[in-house]
Amino acid sequence: MLAKFFWRPRNALIACLIILGFSIYTTSHWVGADPGDGENAYLLAAQLLVDDFSVSYAPPDQFSFIDFAWVDASDGRFYLKFPIGTTLLHATARWVAKICVPTKASLGPYVVSPICMIFFLIGSYLVFRIFFEFSYSVIGLTLLAINPVTVCQANLAYSHGPSMC
Repeated sequence: MLAKFFWRPRNALIACLIILGFSIYTTSHWVGADPGDGENAYLLAAQLLVDDFSVSYAPPDQFSFIDFAWVDASDGRFYLKFPIGTTLLHATARWVAKICVPTKASLGPYVVSPICMIFFLIGSYLVFRIFFEFSYSVIGLTLLAINPVTVCQANLAYSHGPSMC
């Protein structure tokens, strides 16, 4: 019964076109990074996890600047204060990019948020279809896809995209 609501060819095609439009729009306005502290911490921790299999960071000297996203341990090493989930997603993307396109491995983590936001839109549409008829589900999906917050969070390497997913 539920498959009848979700997978009518016309309904699925319209939902896929909206999600494809969102994907094209976000990739055409994609900006790699912003100077945020948290984003840099996620990306550095992902790099450390891929290269050293640890998220601890040992600065070159005791006078190095370490931002607020790291916690000081008694041995002089710093550990990421955020949960490891987003770092694992970024590390996986970096590892896959390192294997597939070695010269562009550092860009791998930047595709995590757009992909997660696409899954967020698919899941939102499916939830809307449980509670609403098709036209209202498409309206809800469209409003989420054109929402400036959704578009902005799809372009940042923070944890907001994976959290919404």
